[in-house]
Amino acid sequence: MIIKMINFGLIVLFKEKTLFKVLGDINFSPLLVNSFVQILHQSIEADLKGMYHFGSKDYVSKYKFIKMMAKKFNMPSSLINKYSVFDIDLVAKRPHEMYLNSGKFFKDLDLYQK
Repeated sequence: MIIKMINFGLIVLFKEKTLFKVLGDINFSPLLVNSFVQILHQSIEADLKGMYHFGSKDYVSKYKFIKMMAKKFNMPSSLINKYSVFDIDLVAKRPHEMYLNSGKFFKDLDLYQK
């Protein structure tokens, strides 16, 4: 089997029954495009000024996220293998915590209660 790193084409990999590897020790804050559009609209309506990070309130590892996606789309999670950033030779080192702190946005629009 061909082992591929996940970037794009998740569904294609599942449909081709291709074994692939996902980083288990990198956390990020995924955001659905629909949510981003809503956030952008709210920002414009509120006339926000300054720099804001837009991301989900919570973070998740890339491995766990892909496992959740597989479950959602009824795809076999047995094709997903976890590996570490330490298992690959990268030119530039990557931090383990790659999630965004969106607290300023949620605070300024009083979204913590919603």
